[in-house]
Amino acid sequence: MKSKLNGFRFKTWLYFTLFAVGILGLLWVLQISSMKPYFRSVKESSIRNVRQNIVNELQSGVYNVDYFDEIARMNDMCFSIYDSQARLISFHDGVGLGCYLNNTRIPLEDRINPILFIEEINQNLDQSYIAYINVGEQNNDMVVYGSKVFMHLSGYYILINSYVEPISDGVFIIQDQFILLSAAVLLLSTVVSYLISRGMSKPIVEMRKTAKMLGEGNYNIDFTSNSSSYDELDELASTLNYATEQLSKTDELRRDLVANVSHDIKTPLTMIKAYAEMIFDLSGEIKEKREEHLKVIINEVNYLDRLVSDMLELSKVQSMSSQLNKEKIDITELAKSIIALFELEKESSKIKIVLEGIEDAFVFVDSVKIGQVLFNFIGNAVKFVGSDHLILVRISDLNNAYRVAVIDHGIGIASSEIDLIWDRYHRINKHHSRNKEGSGLGLAISKAILESHHSYFGVESEVDKGSTFFFDLVKYRE
Repeated sequence: MKSKLNGFRFKTWLYFTLFAVGILGLLWVLQISSMKPYFRSVKESSIRNVRQNIVNELQSGVYNVDYFDEIARMNDMCFSIYDSQARLISFHDGVGLGCYLNNTRIPLEDRINPILFIEEINQNLDQSYIAYINVGEQNNDMVVYGSKVFMHLSGYYILINSYVEPISDGVFIIQDQFILLSAAVLLLSTVVSYLISRGMSKPIVEMRKTAKMLGEGNYNIDFTSNSSSYDELDELASTLNYATEQLSKTDELRRDLVANVSHDIKTPLTMIKAYAEMIFDLSGEIKEKREEHLKVIINEVNYLDRLVSDMLELSKVQSMSSQLNKEKIDITELAKSIIALFELEKESSKIKIVLEGIEDAFVFVDSVKIGQVLFNFIGNAVKFVGSDHLILVRISDLNNAYRVAVIDHGIGIASSEIDLIWDRYHRINKHHSRNKEGSGLGLAISKAILESHHSYFGVESEVDKGSTFFFDLVKYRE
């Protein structure tokens, strides 16, 4: 028994769950990897805005200390302003003890050396410099930004210091919330994927059970009863129903074939046995009786030979093992040669076969096999010829093809039987009786040959008025 781990339901659930895990993992990686660059980008932009506000205030010529203090406090920054000789002009602190500029409240060794920082500023073409520092027990990053500005015929240096990331507790809270959210999303996705997989797999499981019944030979089943909301599954159910219908027909045909072949083989074997015993017991010494009985045996053997040969031919053509030896031929000339084979039949039965052909009707076909089709059609018409004893073989031009038609005025075929006459061993009368004039496989062989030529063929018939069997062959083009 196969493991359920390989089942559609489990794998659908697994793929949905893995997809959710992958999305959450991607979000987690992006959060961890992009949080610092994101905060740094935001902080650098904020620092440049503060620097511009400071420059605007200095350019106004009015030195407002309170305004600078407010800028530092509102942006959680501290900044120092130096003159061109690197002398401190003003310092404003919005950070507190955490400021690492020229702040006398922190140890000297922990302060930023403004002289060295200003040297870094002067070495850069854009007259600015930025540095990140890892400080404190909480391992937080700080940024120090410096810029040189020119105004009032002099230069100034502005140094700004701020934390890059928000308070550590805030970061931990965000990460904890993300973990809880991930767990909730994962749980929800697992439940939802299970419900989806169960809903998707249910009609498939039902179809599997129904298909198993089909495999056991039960054709009274209906796949569409396994209703679903998916068009693809509905189409699959319709296709399986069609396949079931065809299998049912094939099985019925198989049973008919076995019964009919058995009947056709048993009858001549019985005759052969009976006449052989008659020769042995009664007519062995009587020449005339012996020859009569031997003739019956020979006829029955010939019938068996035709039956087996036709069955082998049909099998070869249907299995495509019989190769087509195509050549350019005149279909009218082929029809003349086939009609000539019925000379004895015409003399004994006073049947008249008339050919209405056209000249130079060239096609590219297997002449032997197409001749066999035409022979079968004419032979079939001979068996069911009407009271006028007339059979018409007509070859007509259909633009891109030639149509070959064999017409009789006999008993005709009911419309309900027309689609079935091409089946092997089909009889219009279901009570099968042996056909002494043939094997009963002629039309089935003809169908297989015409299909191998990709020829359009068919029959038009009306009861008590006759039948027209026809097939089309594509014109030969140089």
